[in-house]
Amino acid sequence: MAMNLEEAIVSFPDLLWTDPPNPVDVQNPGPSSSHCVTEECVACQQDIRRRLTEIGLAHFNVPKRSNTRCTRYHFSNYNYRGNVEDSEDSDDSHSESWEERNLQKQHHLRKPRYAERNFVGTRFNISCVRKGNIIGEEGLISLCSSCWAWRTLPSNYIPQILNELICDTHDDACLSGMCKLQIRYAKCKEGVRDLEVIRNDSGVLTTVLLTSGTYCECRATRYSPIYNLIIGSDVNGK
Repeated sequence: MAMNLEEAIVSFPDLLWTDPPNPVDVQNPGPSSSHCVTEECVACQQDIRRRLTEIGLAHFNVPKRSNTRCTRYHFSNYNYRGNVEDSEDSDDSHSESWEERNLQKQHHLRKPRYAERNFVGTRFNISCVRKGNIIGEEGLISLCSSCWAWRTLPSNYIPQILNELICDTHDDACLSGMCKLQIRYAKCKEGVRDLEVIRNDSGVLTTVLLTSGTYCECRATRYSPIYNLIIGSDVNGK
């Protein structure tokens, strides 16, 4: 989470990496130092600012791309081929399964807990990786198409920006083939975690729990043809 865009730029790693590198060389520089001590760090900072401008999240005047290659972001790879729609604004219709659970903590009185199935904020996809691509150095391939996204919250929320890893909404299938009744063998599902933020309602501070995307995994249908491969038994269940 970040309080503002500048903080997000220097602190949010690319979650598409299995072990994401730090976006800058120095997280907390002194008064006479900077976040970057290498040319690659400078190139990466230019790349992320350029990318944020491309997707409409910010408006930076960034110089032309340098010859120094940035290896900290997927989209900086010259061979990167993201989805056509690398960014999309999300609203209630895109995320009906997301919940905002308000925990009222005013005057030490216990208030009833309630759930709102409304997506809070606007999501911007920084970059996406299609299923079937090799991830990491072990030669393993991804089963799901996933996206690294930044999510901006309304101006009365603290903090303002969330760093997320989500399933690609344009491709949620992870294995080809259909079971009986035309049910797919498997589909990609998003894993979430609860994040506690503060909402300021005309001076009244409310603690709010938001769900944030953290991973995208392939979940198979039970008793599909691949079920026995997963649990390690033959067709007779032995």
